[in-house]
Amino acid sequence: MARLPDRRRYGMTRRSLLKAGALTAAAVATGCAEPDRPRVVSGSGGICTVTPDFEDGPFYVNTGLVRQDVTEGHDGVPLAIRLVLRDATNCEPIAGLPVDIWSADASGIYSGVDNGRIVEDLPDTRGATYLRGRQISAPGGEVRFDTVFPGWYRPRPPHLHFTAPFGDRAFTWQFFIEDAFCDDLYTTVAPYDTRGVHPRRTGDFAPEGLIVVPTGTPRQLTLDMDVTIDKTNLSRLARETA
Repeated sequence: MARLPDRRRYGMTRRSLLKAGALTAAAVATGCAEPDRPRVVSGSGGICTVTPDFEDGPFYVNTGLVRQDVTEGHDGVPLAIRLVLRDATNCEPIAGLPVDIWSADASGIYSGVDNGRIVEDLPDTRGATYLRGRQISAPGGEVRFDTVFPGWYRPRPPHLHFTAPFGDRAFTWQFFIEDAFCDDLYTTVAPYDTRGVHPRRTGDFAPEGLIVVPTGTPRQLTLDMDVTIDKTNLSRLARETA
């Protein structure tokens, strides 16, 4: 069974937490962030860290399916996701915002696309809709999804996609799973353990602020994150795969 993350293993000792708090306070006081670190802002909603945006990738499909449970019975470790959307101008929750999720299944295969166009020898799953869906943020900015822990495919380390449209623009990001957590799960938990670890390291690919560590057990994982959106830094809408 995969080992649970503990505070010391993932750098969350009391000393590091105090240091992180001091850095956050300094960043807020000066109104800026350290180089290569996400920007910290404050407002009527408190203090929040701006979530970096990231590309949508080649596998987006607008299914039009509004649903919390996107699994459609697919095999894999259950992953419950709770996001709280916040506005970077004041750290207040954003209500009524659509959020789409999509990810690969435990075998690293996306639904609704010809995977082989991107990665040789992967199947064409056009017409399928598993692990895709949309939720609308509640008055407190909350959205929830029930999915499965993603498998990997070359060349990307394990990740989850999200996009939130604002009219003709959108905020799009990905959450990448921390390397050590993935290595444990991919080598000890079925059905992932038949493929082993991903050859590429998340830390060499993903920006700080988008690398996450779920909590829980191999029977049920949870990812609970604030997503703070800078509305002045929106990009084009996610491109739908032909």
